[in-house]
Amino acid sequence: MGLGLCAMYWVTAPWERVWLYVPTEEPWMYLVLPQALAALVLRPRSRLAWIAVGAALLFCWPTIPRRWGPKPWLWHIAELLSETMNDGALGRAIFWGVAVAICGTCVKSYRKTDWGLAIATAAIGMIGSLGASESILWLREIFPPPSKGVSGLVEVVVFLVPAVVLPLLIWRNWSRVVLWAGAPVAGIVLAAILVVDEHRMTPGLAAIAAFILATGPAWAYVDWRRSRVQETGRGFEVLVTPI
Repeated sequence: MGLGLCAMYWVTAPWERVWLYVPTEEPWMYLVLPQALAALVLRPRSRLAWIAVGAALLFCWPTIPRRWGPKPWLWHIAELLSETMNDGALGRAIFWGVAVAICGTCVKSYRKTDWGLAIATAAIGMIGSLGASESILWLREIFPPPSKGVSGLVEVVVFLVPAVVLPLLIWRNWSRVVLWAGAPVAGIVLAAILVVDEHRMTPGLAAIAAFILATGPAWAYVDWRRSRVQETGRGFEVLVTPI
């Protein structure tokens, strides 16, 4: 959490008076690396921890040439794909998919668990922290603060929420039941945020939202079947059930 709060220094802050123009994904672009560094500190001999740090560095650095603006290469590629497909949600969906994969590698390197549980934990952490931040912003729109001071305080809280909530969620040892419920909820939250932020539903956005909504329940069902097989351990079902 401390590393995450330090990393927020690189994000455009409310007190710089341009907070409203910051892309939604920018805080998480810089918060992935602290999670990888935390995994490396906790498991310095883990090969996966080193891989996570390398992937996180590529995720948030280096920036592409200045003529395109100070954006990491992944962000620029995602934007190019969005422009090519004429759908702004595509690049954002790619961003969250890569971010969840890197955070899942962090969880896997620290905790002796399978990839499915690690990715589900990362999804709950990433999307849960996004949902916490967005919900405060939406509440501010519904119930405007009574004064400029309170409004500024709300913006600072929203600014700090990702760095606090993300490690609180991602480093917990969640039970399978929580993950089975949390993964579909994370998909619902991400799809809802993409739909609301885009302001209009297009065929491409509908396809992206449908894919995101289906991913969580599909994983939960497959993991539930696998857990049942591991408990019973009988027949050829052990061989054919995905791991």
